[in-house]
Amino acid sequence: MMNYKILKLVVVFLFLLSCNHKNSSLHKKSQNDTIKIKSQDSSIRIKTVKELYNYNLSQLEKISKSNQRRMNPKAVEPIRFLSKISGIEGSGDMTYYGVFNFSEEDLKKWKNWYKKNKDTLNYIYNPEDTLN
Repeated sequence: MMNYKILKLVVVFLFLLSCNHKNSSLHKKSQNDTIKIKSQDSSIRIKTVKELYNYNLSQLEKISKSNQRRMNPKAVEPIRFLSKISGIEGSGDMTYYGVFNFSEEDLKKWKNWYKKNKDTLNYIYNPEDTLN
């Protein structure tokens, strides 16, 4: 009978010890998460679709005014973003990497679309995961 009580006491003690260990590891994890969040907040500013759309328009305007307008790889991402948000596809050359070129007409269409819809773009852009 005495052995049974000692065994029961040891089992309860081990159980309490393991619960305490789990709680301390969870506490450490949440502290690390908080640190990551603090460091992210200080270094990354979340932008709205309105800001990103305007930025991408300005990038295409710079490319439009430059000498390297034809097949400029810097135009691929802005064209992809503007096309995705506005639904207006670029009329340039489609390649494996995306549309490289755009016309002045495309730029005008994207600007006009932005003027009409900029008040509806005040939400955070959440790009889809490319692995989905």
